[in-house]
Amino acid sequence: MVLHSSSVLPAAPAVTAVTAEPSSRRITRNRDTRRVRHTQSTWFYVAADLVAIVTATVIADLLSIYTWAPSVGVITGHFFSARNLLLTGIIILLWLAAIVVTHGYSHQARTFPRIGRENVIKGSLFFAAGLAMVDALSSYSLFRHYALIGLPVGLFLLMISRMVCLRLTNRFRADLRHSFLAIGQVRDINRLIRSFHDTQDLTGLVHGILLTDPENLDQLADVSGIPVDTIRMDVLTNEDFVHTAAAYACDAVWVASIGEFGHRNLRRLSWQLNKLNMRLYLDPMLEGISGTRLDVVPFGPRHALYVDRPRFSAANGLAKRAFDIAVSAVALVLISPIMLITALAIKIEDRGPVFYISERIGYHGKSFRIFKFRSMHTDADQRLQKLRTEVGAEGLFKMKDDPRITKVGKFIRKTSIDELPQFFNSLLGTMSVVGPRPHLQHEVDAFSADMRMRMEVRPGITGLWQVSGRSDLTPRQAEQLDLYYVDNWSLSLDIRTIARTFQAVALSRGAY
Repeated sequence: MVLHSSSVLPAAPAVTAVTAEPSSRRITRNRDTRRVRHTQSTWFYVAADLVAIVTATVIADLLSIYTWAPSVGVITGHFFSARNLLLTGIIILLWLAAIVVTHGYSHQARTFPRIGRENVIKGSLFFAAGLAMVDALSSYSLFRHYALIGLPVGLFLLMISRMVCLRLTNRFRADLRHSFLAIGQVRDINRLIRSFHDTQDLTGLVHGILLTDPENLDQLADVSGIPVDTIRMDVLTNEDFVHTAAAYACDAVWVASIGEFGHRNLRRLSWQLNKLNMRLYLDPMLEGISGTRLDVVPFGPRHALYVDRPRFSAANGLAKRAFDIAVSAVALVLISPIMLITALAIKIEDRGPVFYISERIGYHGKSFRIFKFRSMHTDADQRLQKLRTEVGAEGLFKMKDDPRITKVGKFIRKTSIDELPQFFNSLLGTMSVVGPRPHLQHEVDAFSADMRMRMEVRPGITGLWQVSGRSDLTPRQAEQLDLYYVDNWSLSLDIRTIARTFQAVALSRGAY
């Protein structure tokens, strides 16, 4: 690989000025620091999981003893017996070992919460299966004694411990968030840049860029202060790459143009990165597809990335409908006092109607009536076209200081109280608790072919669009979020979105 220093920004490090000896020393120092932090982070997770496992095992042991001897004296005597303490200690170590075997403490498990949760659950299930196998071959009854109660309690505590670890490992943040050196052609680097909605997120993740087609340097998108250099693809075996990695202080490489590298250069690159204790990430050029739909499938010496089908059917299935009915019914009971107070406030302000009923387009393009608390003056629809003309707006109309909004309306919009009557829509089946945004007919008429796919599921009261900024999002960003939800629906995604909705409402970001 021949490196050509043509940094776009004056602040970019001069790669060719970095000599081999300082580069090696810097790489070694960074590598040793990362290893120490990785070790500290791993032991922190192990200690937190150990506390959760010990707690769950002790609870299961005490409850199991209580079922056949509900006496304090008998429970204490049996629990603190040498045989029971030894057996309990072995059970705890076996549970922890099962999580280790399923890579529950790997870098990926500590970096990405979803992978960590999956590995912990897999290890715990293997542990329970092992106890069940021992029970089948002997008369110890370990599964009934420890796993029947301890497993659900333990999984709950382990999920909490993982959340706590992520919150408390600020000192390991450099490990949890990689410092990437992005390598690839301009078109692929531009695609990577555009995938970030927030410039701060991009600059916090990518610390350097190497372009493999320097002739297209002028077509590179705005990189907001990230140093840029160009390279010529040759053979990745010389010292130039070491110098570059040292200059940008990166700990991982993101290959944005896999096809250009080829399998030989990727293999050589992985050899070099292994010497530097750096990690290699390959961009599969898949956007809008969740990791739960991806799997690696071997075909002889090669591997293919299998992409599962979009989840339209599941998003309209029985589990989703039962979830909507249950959540809507409970929500309407809990929020009924708030809805009553809101209705009185609206009525007192201008004596107008309490509810605003509008025709929207929902599932499979069918129209339905949506219920909201009225937040605008009664002549708002008549004044809409005049405002459109004044601000030159097309499509979805949003205005921060809309003069049509009443005093009560400003408050209920900021707190999203105006959306609460939509739980009636969800209960009746015209909407869902979580889903894409409901649109007006003229907005649907302007949809692209891709955007029409969002009508494969019911629109939602809340959704990824709401928890990601609502009206602050660009139309393209909102479209991407809607389509991501349609393609990748899962019950866990709905639950996470509802949890994030409370935070979005509290911060009132994008609510107007």
